[in-house]
Amino acid sequence: VAELGEQLGESGDLSESRVVYFQLEKLHCMGCALEAEYSVGKLEGVEKAELNFQKALLGVRFDGETQSRK
Repeated sequence: VAELGEQLGESGDLSESRVVYFQLEKLHCMGCALEAEYSVGKLEGVEKAELNFQKALLGVRFDGETQSRK
């Protein structure tokens, strides 16, 4: 998770972070992973989405001005 956080520009206290992590289930192939990463990355307020396929972990950095951790 730390490596993924660094890739997303994450540092410091996670409670104040603009990065959230989602554990994905039923991730069958790299195509599924790329589609998930691309689709989430296109959502309003999302600055960057990055997926670790091996861990099925999606990290999302969002705009703190228009979005919240919720």
